[in-house]
Amino acid sequence: MLQLGVDIAFGANAGAWHRAGQYLVWTGAVPTSGSIPQILEQRDEGAVPVDPQPHMLHVVGAGTPHRLSHLFGFWRVSDGDTCILLAQEPELTRYGIVAVTSAPSYAKERLRFHCPRCNVLLKALAFDAGRLGFERFWDEALVEVRAFAADPAAGVCPQCSAVHPVPYGLCAERDNDAEAASRRAW
Repeated sequence: MLQLGVDIAFGANAGAWHRAGQYLVWTGAVPTSGSIPQILEQRDEGAVPVDPQPHMLHVVGAGTPHRLSHLFGFWRVSDGDTCILLAQEPELTRYGIVAVTSAPSYAKERLRFHCPRCNVLLKALAFDAGRLGFERFWDEALVEVRAFAADPAAGVCPQCSAVHPVPYGLCAERDNDAEAASRRAW
């Protein structure tokens, strides 16, 4: 039987992943705080912000470390491409993440923690998403984020002594108090 298109309301069922053919789609929203949340990518020269636009679609190529300020507080590296949609409204910024998980090369999701001052890699972890499932990665990421935050020495840069902000997971409704405060600031 021919599968027709899939419609997912932008911001509906916030924090939930939806299968749409060969893709997984997440939508959510955060309060607009007067600035456009940043899409950041790790490049040779360090953390580089993508030119912010109030309404944009940005494609992050497979293997590119990236993070979205106020949405997840670590660097994510995927074996699949990721499309990020942003729509800024007066009260809310709506996000959409479209993850390509059906590519033959898709196997791993990775978390990375970098020094916020000098960009030294503090910790890197890999998750076998090809075998265990992409949706489970985000649950495991929260476990790893909290383990990193619970070890004060892990967040101190060995090169410049800067302290990593408290990291946070994808879903704000699961934040503890420290994660919620860090999400608003970083």
